[in-house]
Amino acid sequence: MMKYGLLFVTWLVVLSASGQGVAVNHEFDERWQQQLQQLTKRLGWSTPTPKVGDYEVRIWYKHGLVKGAAHGIYIIRKINRNVFLNKYRIQYTEQGSPVVSRYRPKHKLPLAVWDKLLERHLLTLPTLSDILTRYYAGLPRDSTWTEIAPDGTITVKARKSRKRLLFGDGSVEYGFSIFSHEGSRFYVYSAPDLYCRELPTIPELRNAVDILNELSSPCQHDTYKP
Repeated sequence: MMKYGLLFVTWLVVLSASGQGVAVNHEFDERWQQQLQQLTKRLGWSTPTPKVGDYEVRIWYKHGLVKGAAHGIYIIRKINRNVFLNKYRIQYTEQGSPVVSRYRPKHKLPLAVWDKLLERHLLTLPTLSDILTRYYAGLPRDSTWTEIAPDGTITVKARKSRKRLLFGDGSVEYGFSIFSHEGSRFYVYSAPDLYCRELPTIPELRNAVDILNELSSPCQHDTYKP
């Protein structure tokens, strides 16, 4: 009996696994990081230089195929024992110029919330591409074989062990820019809630979703709706 992998038919292919191996590249991550750096310059925002023990985390989000490098951003600043959260919308004029507006007033978070974000590995999560590469590398390869019936009929059969996860233009991309006194790093999660739903055994996916839910929880007068 042929066993089929799970397929989501949509516009944008995020990851595709073949029977011969896994093809995942980081070109999207690198390209988007460059676009966000250009956007940051256009907005006139400087590169954060936190002191030892302090951090600034910028979580950019982008809606599918809508024009613009990003459509909003969470900014978390941890200074000494104080943690502040800002959220901004980013819209674009007909000429393509970005316009920023504050989504809600600057909010001071309890230090316990920062600790909870650290428990979810906010500063050290791997990028989604690396998670999926590791996941697919641990699965058996897809296989094909032939069977010959008594009448001489040849049938080609296949066993697909790997899910094909393809998400489309309705998904949301999240780019995490982490700044500390040691430097910066950047990682990306595309449609983390959808991936988490289909791959519930991967803790990093759950951590990414929990981080976003924490920042947009009801007590923050916002709702996380990817």
